[in-house]
Amino acid sequence: MEIHMTWFIVSTLMIGYVFTFLGSTLIVRKTISFLEKKKQKVEIDTGFIIRICENFIIVTFILIEEITGLALIFAAKTIVRRKDIERDPRYYLVGTMINFTFSVFMGIMLKLVLTLR
Repeated sequence: MEIHMTWFIVSTLMIGYVFTFLGSTLIVRKTISFLEKKKQKVEIDTGFIIRICENFIIVTFILIEEITGLALIFAAKTIVRRKDIERDPRYYLVGTMINFTFSVFMGIMLKLVLTLR
C-alpha cells in the first residue's frame, strides 16, 4: 500500500508541474500576443527558461508552505529586468502576474489533491 501511495504522490506532482509549465506558457503567450496584436516567436528563448524556473519555484514554495519565499521571485525579476520595466511596465506586469497567479493556483490545487488522498 505504501508504494501505491508514493507513486500517487510522485505522479500527481509530476503532472501538476508539467501542467503548470505548459499552461502558464500558453496563457502568457496568448495574453501578450493579444495585447501586442503581434505573433509571438515560437523559438525557445531565455524568457521561456526563466518562466519554467519561476513556475517550479512558485509551485514548490506553495507545496512546502513557504509563502514568504514568493517575494523572492518578484525581487529577482525586478532587479534583472529593471530596464525592461522602465521601458514597458505594463508588459512586464501582465506577464508576471498571469504566470504567478496560474502557478500559485496550480500549487494550491496540487496541495489540495495531495492532502485529500
